[in-house]
Amino acid sequence: ERVQCVLGGIDNIHNFDVFDLTRAISFCDAVDLEYRELCYQRMGLNLKNNATDLEEVRTACASLAADHEPACLAGAGLEPQSPEGQNDG
Repeated sequence: ERVQCVLGGIDNIHNFDVFDLTRAISFCDAVDLEYRELCYQRMGLNLKNNATDLEEVRTACASLAADHEPACLAGAGLEPQSPEGQNDG
């Protein structure tokens, strides 16, 4: 199944590149649109599994294009942080 190929591909890239996201981003951007969010979620999970500090994961996810950051954070099990100075209520 294609989804397993996408997950296997991103996992393999992370095994070699860890926090260098250059190839991981290129890979996720190249997969079919229907698998792209899943790819970025898996990127977040892989980052979390390799991090010693969750702030490393937040920083890495924040370095992505803004539309991919939420999927990355979700994959890592992290909530998006509201921007500084913004009040939710």
